Amino acid sequence: MKERTMDNFHSDSDERRYLPRWEARNRVLYQLSNSSRINESVTRDINATGASFVSRQTLEPKQTVKLTIYLSPNVTITVQGHITWSKAVKKDENLLGVEFENVDPRIQEKILEHAFELDDKNLLRSWYQKSMKTGKKKLVAV
Repeated sequence: MKERTMDNFHSDSDERRYLPRWEARNRVLYQLSNSSRINESVTRDINATGASFVSRQTLEPKQTVKLTIYLSPNVTITVQGHITWSKAVKKDENLLGVEFENVDPRIQEKILEHAFELDDKNLLRSWYQKSMKTGKKKLVAV
């Protein structure tokens, strides 16, 4: 299975990612910038700057996409972003990474609030471990 990436994308294993993503199986509606079709899928993980989700479509890096992510059954966010990587995981199933663009700080706050509500201890532990690996000695509140 071949993975396509942009040159400046930091993978999940890359220690330079400051805000870790947390696993989240949330409903997501996505629409490519050159299409009127709205597709439905499920996220794999999310943070305040990006997300990954599963798609039957093969999308290429740099494609622009509009996402509506259901943080809970009653709370949604809508963000614009671009595909940063695509990886075939099964036949007719691709895992896609999206970097959000020009995200309103209120939307980022809403994402982080839901992260803490879901799993506050593991999220803090993950941030602490990342900060120790990167040499940062303190956590910064967002």
